[in-house]
Amino acid sequence: MRSALPALLLLGLAAGPVPAQGTAARAVTPDVAALDRLGLKADWSIHVPVTHRQDGIARVQPVDEHQVYVQTRGGLLVALNAATGREEWRYKFPTSFTDGLAVGVNEKFVFSVNVAKLYCHQRYTGVLEFAFDLPEAPSVGPVTDGDQFYVCFSSGKVACYDLPPAFHTSPEAKRLKVEREKKAADDTRKGLIRPGGGLADSVAARNSSRAFTPVARPTTTREQYTAPRTYMQGSVGDNQPTYSLSALQSVIPPFDLGELNKVESMALLPSVNPPYTLTPDFLKYNQLTPSVAVIPPSVARLFELSNLSPPPFEPKLRWITETTGRVYTEPMFVPFAGRAAARLWIAEDGRYLQTSPRDRERDRDAQRVWRLPADVAGGIAGPYWYGDGQVLGFLPLSDGQVLGIDLNAGTPQSPRYQFRANSSGSLNRKPIGMADGVYVGGDRSGSARINVKTGEVDWRTDADVDRIIGVSDTRVFARDRRGNLLVYAKGKADPNTHYARPLGTLPVEGFNVHVPNAATDRAFLASDSGLLVSLREAGAVANKPKFVAPVFRPEQVKGPEKNPEEKKPDDPNAPKPAEEKKDEEKKPEEKK
Repeated sequence: MRSALPALLLLGLAAGPVPAQGTAARAVTPDVAALDRLGLKADWSIHVPVTHRQDGIARVQPVDEHQVYVQTRGGLLVALNAATGREEWRYKFPTSFTDGLAVGVNEKFVFSVNVAKLYCHQRYTGVLEFAFDLPEAPSVGPVTDGDQFYVCFSSGKVACYDLPPAFHTSPEAKRLKVEREKKAADDTRKGLIRPGGGLADSVAARNSSRAFTPVARPTTTREQYTAPRTYMQGSVGDNQPTYSLSALQSVIPPFDLGELNKVESMALLPSVNPPYTLTPDFLKYNQLTPSVAVIPPSVARLFELSNLSPPPFEPKLRWITETTGRVYTEPMFVPFAGRAAARLWIAEDGRYLQTSPRDRERDRDAQRVWRLPADVAGGIAGPYWYGDGQVLGFLPLSDGQVLGIDLNAGTPQSPRYQFRANSSGSLNRKPIGMADGVYVGGDRSGSARINVKTGEVDWRTDADVDRIIGVSDTRVFARDRRGNLLVYAKGKADPNTHYARPLGTLPVEGFNVHVPNAATDRAFLASDSGLLVSLREAGAVANKPKFVAPVFRPEQVKGPEKNPEEKKPDDPNAPKPAEEKKDEEKKPEEKK
């Protein structure tokens, strides 16, 4: 036995080092020749920084054609450029190895959650706008509609918080902002607002403009400084003829003192070194004012009075409601131009689907709870912009049904179903809505495409191809249970069975982080080691990422198109139609 041990050691050294456990060590960027056979190209590949072997990519979230957000198990949030893969900014959360919930994004800001704290960053610069302590830990990531954000807690509660006006990005908020700026310009021209300010004014505006709307203050004139003796005695006292900083509510001029008029600015003092002197005509026989170091009751109070930074931001709670079960998938907000009762759709754990209005103060009766024929399997997906004001949502059930729901309709008894499609197996994946249909899938159930107009399955794969990771204009990208990448030609399937055969297969089992992309025409491969690869179709047509999801966008809602040459009918100078001119020539007396 002793003689056999050296031989085993030598055999082990000759065999080389033992490979690391797991598939992350084998993840490499696909070969160019292998991609060429499938008509694909690696758009870009990057290594997201990971700190140790327990760290790795936890979530990859493509939001649109501009950005991709990556979260690691080590608590790192990274914003990437969707076209180049370049890192735009990163933020390290204080707590690592959390759930890595999805982020909520609007035009300007991104909302993320770390344990029970919500963070708001500027979307393209990464500047932290505020961090807000939530009352409890959320179960899913936040969602936002531009003016508010919504959080689903682990206890089953759903809360809506108001954002300050400076954070509003909805079309209505933009219209109001233009009106406020126009009014401020008019007030400045009329002399109601000072056109300029001192250093304190600029510091206050720079620190508070993001969270609070500046208040218009009238111009301070010299006559406001000439107050009678009794005014000074009644407000401050006989021994302090001028105002001290301890009595002021703010050190930002012009100063206020309770409900009294404006008081003296520090600009009136001849020197900033104590003791201060202020000797107008009605105070020329009074003593000097006491020193600043004597007035505040404590050093902490002195720093509080001299602090020009804004107070900590706390969003206002608008409403809170409870659900019948826990929420495991992100709720879906459905904006709709012209409707005050836009809804927040929530798929609960069990057989319940709930809606809540955007503004419960105006529409208290719009909240509804509906019981479904089977348990919710994969969460509601959408909104799917169907056209003519109709917006659809898709909900997979555990019995293989896929419900197409009209998101802007429904009765108190049941939602309005656009279709009910039947697909084999348990559909425990969140559907992906694309222009040609909605793609669904589940474990050992394969993937299928449903026609949103007829509700019929017109395309499906084998049972082991159960993950759709991306859809472009002509291709469908999928993964099977063995980790292979399969590429299908969109629209090509057997006319009788509707089964589709792949154009080719690429082994990519080292990429063990699944990334479903429902926003753009890219397919992403991610690994625990931090490697992230973006794939696209070969050719110049797909050089830039394309937003392919038919979801609601404000620019999609437009008024009726008008001919610029056409004038209003009530305009007396408007040209008359040709038929009307002929009628006038034939019957001039009737026109009179």
